[in-house]
Amino acid sequence: MKRNIVILITIFIGVFVAFVASELRQDITIDTTPMPSVSLSPNPTITEEPTVSPDSSVEVVPIPPAEAEATCQMDGQITFHSQSVFESTSNTYLWYQNVDHSARRIFWETSPNYEGDISIGPNLFSGLEIPTGETSITVGFNDSYESSNKEYILSARIAYGVLINGAVQMRETQCAGTILLKIAF
Repeated sequence: MKRNIVILITIFIGVFVAFVASELRQDITIDTTPMPSVSLSPNPTITEEPTVSPDSSVEVVPIPPAEAEATCQMDGQITFHSQSVFESTSNTYLWYQNVDHSARRIFWETSPNYEGDISIGPNLFSGLEIPTGETSITVGFNDSYESSNKEYILSARIAYGVLINGAVQMRETQCAGTILLKIAF
């Protein structure tokens, strides 16, 4: 009798194990898709072009040719009736071509030379259209502005880079034209 109980328990355990194993086997799926392998190569090659989705926030900026020289022109007149009230002609702009990077500088000069309470801008191409575009000129006066001069001639030069033999060389060019700044206060 003891032997019959051991046999029944063994059969019961065997059936139970077989049942559990069949249930587990139904939940397991085997993926036979081959996995890519990675190997290191001393000469890597690009096999596929990168793509940008239409909703991407990447801005594609055209870069001027490596040998392109930057140029700029300016024209117009600004008349200040007080430190905060001014009028300008409709063509008071700085136009530029072939500027290679938004970090390039704009250097302003006044004639007669007046450094101090007059500020002129923009001073960088950051936020401006690159490589070619136009920008209006901003002029401001500090509260302490005092001068006997009632007219200034504004001129500018711009910095840019040119790729020569694989290295960027910095250059500057004087802008053609000037802007007349009149002080009527």
